[in-house]
Parts: sequence; C-alpha cells; structure tokens
Amino acid sequence: MSGPPDQPKAPGSAGGYLLGKADLEAKFSDLLTRLQPTPDYMRLFNAVVLDAWKEQQQQSREACTRLEQRLAGLRQRLDDLDEAFIYRRVVDQQTYERQRDRLREQAALVEADLEDAKVEELDVEGVLAFAQHVLTDAARLWEQAAPEQKRRLQAALFPQGLSFDGVGFGTPVTSLAFGLSATSAGAERGLASPTGFEAIQRDM
Repeated sequence: MSGPPDQPKAPGSAGGYLLGKADLEAKFSDLLTRLQPTPDYMRLFNAVVLDAWKEQQQQSREACTRLEQRLAGLRQRLDDLDEAFIYRRVVDQQTYERQRDRLREQAALVEADLEDAKVEELDVEGVLAFAQHVLTDAARLWEQAAPEQKRRLQAALFPQGLSFDGVGFGTPVTSLAFGLSATSAGAERGLASPTGFEAIQRDM
C-alpha cells in the first residue's frame, strides 16, 4: 500500500476511515462481475462486428478493383507514349517528357490511393473470441493478473477511470462492449472521473 493519502476514505466519521485493500479489491471484482456481458449480448455483438468487417472488406475490394483498373490504364498510356516517341517518332522530345511526367505523377497518386484502400488482413473471428474471453471473465482475469496487467485491463474496460466514495464505485463509463451490457449501475453512487481510480490502482 502507498499510505493513507492515496487510499479512498469513506464519509461519515471525523476524517473518514480507510478501506482495506482486500475489501476494495473485492468491491472492484464484484463490479466487474456485475458488468460483464451476457452470452446473448456477446453473440449479437460478434455478429454486428463481423457484418461491419465484411462490409468494409467488400467496399475495399471494390475500391481496389477500380484503382487497379485506373492504374493499368495509366501504365498502358505510358507504354503507348514510349512507342510513339521511341519507335514511331510521332511526338517531339519536349512533348514526350511533359506527357510522360504527367502520367507518372498520376500513376504514383493512384498507387498511393490503392495502398490506402487495402484493408489489413486480420483474423477478426480470433480477435472477437479473445475479446469475449476477456469480457465474460474479466473479474477472474483481473484477480489473477500482475499489477501492470491489471492497470491495462482497467484502462481498457474503464477508459475514463472510476470514482469511489468509500461505499461503492461511481457509475462507470466503460468501453463499448462492456458498457452496453451493464446492469445494476444505479446501485453505485457518484460520477465517473478520469482520475478517480488512480488512487485505488496504486493500492491494488
């Protein structure tokens, strides 16, 4: 423990009282248990994410096809220009260089757009399976985690931190998947605070 200044105090008696580390951790673990998503919610969440990912992939493929066709057309025009200048001598050198540079610039821009349009290959189903494992068993994972892993898990689940009034945690602002399935939030008092959980973390 880091000492009395860092520990949350409960209102009431003179100067308040310090909450024991074990009690504080038990309350936090209970909060994680009450907020964890239901299996039905996770199935719906996974389906929505997969649908959105597939739609994004489809849009990316269509955009890539259009850009690849445009790039192929520009390269063909460059080949035609080379043939007109080198073999058929139907354009002068100044015209050739001006048109060549313009087509090369256009091709470079299309190549950059093509790279931007590509969707990174990702095992979305694997990521969702891992997320479901974490979200539906967050309390146990947090209890067994090392201090640094606890901090990371807390930051992921409660991006704005938590406040504690000595009796219960304030209404948490959670990450999307965790928060939409929250229940019994009204049982806790107070408001979420960006720094409200820092003191608790140092003591856990």
